[in-house]
Amino acid sequence: MREVVVRIIAFKKKKKKNCCKKSHNFTSETAAGKELGRELTIQMRKFQAEMKALQEQMNAAIKVKDEETRMELEEECARVREQMMKAQMDADKLLSNFKESNAKMEQRLKGMEAEHERQHANLKSQLATATNRAQQDAIAARLEELLGDGFFSHLGRALDSGARSVANVNISQITSNCTKKSVTDIRKEEVRQV
Repeated sequence: MREVVVRIIAFKKKKKKNCCKKSHNFTSETAAGKELGRELTIQMRKFQAEMKALQEQMNAAIKVKDEETRMELEEECARVREQMMKAQMDADKLLSNFKESNAKMEQRLKGMEAEHERQHANLKSQLATATNRAQQDAIAARLEELLGDGFFSHLGRALDSGARSVANVNISQITSNCTKKSVTDIRKEEVRQV
């Protein structure tokens, strides 16, 4: 390619010199001048053909380079698209896992709450049917343990078992479902009924 550029520059210099000679009518009047003119015409056509070929090569090289660049850009776009799809799939999977874990935690909490309510009702009925003060005190202590920290220790175990990240448990909702009366109030009511 460098050779072609050097030839073009040399050709332009020769052409400039020949133009000067032609203006003096030196070359066109002699046989040697005519031969030189023919030779220059041949050289000029040769250089024009080389110039045209060079231009075509440059255009082809630009087209090839453009094609390479386009292909590189397409590959990069495909890679980014693939990464985006993978990230979206990962996000969907995480969301699905979160919903599934949350549903399992809700189910476990409902089961624990139902068990707590069942135990509470059982102790309450035992307290109502207890005949002596010692039985009432023992049942009241068990009821107090159940209402005190028994349910929440079950809740703590559930949270520790791996659901801590997904358990958006509103403790106030759970405790509001539990009885609002204290154990002593229950005992007083039961004693009054007996």
